[in-house]
Amino acid sequence: MARKKKDKGVIPPPVCKAILLCDAVLADPFTGKGTVVGIFENFLVPQFPGRTSPFFVYVQMTNGIGKYHITIEMRSIPSDQIIAHADVTDMEFKDRSAKNVLLLPVPPLPFAKCR
Repeated sequence: MARKKKDKGVIPPPVCKAILLCDAVLADPFTGKGTVVGIFENFLVPQFPGRTSPFFVYVQMTNGIGKYHITIEMRSIPSDQIIAHADVTDMEFKDRSAKNVLLLPVPPLPFAKCR
């Protein structure tokens, strides 16, 4: 199998190891370990138009080289339409094998319709 040539000067994107939507993320003050609470896959909105509850996004990435600008998009599965977009932060990878974690609090998001 032939390999693609890598463009010189272009750094590869980091590899995403996990993206979790959850109710909360807790940090142990002694060990620094995190606990992800209330992982979910769907939003329950009682009526439309409506809003989600506030939530957190837990993202774990690795294999980055240098600095990246991180953005997050939420899309509707049936239409592939962008529901929410945020320019989050810049993230620096000092060691390619290290795992970087991003914890993002998300305020209630508006939903105009179900699909």
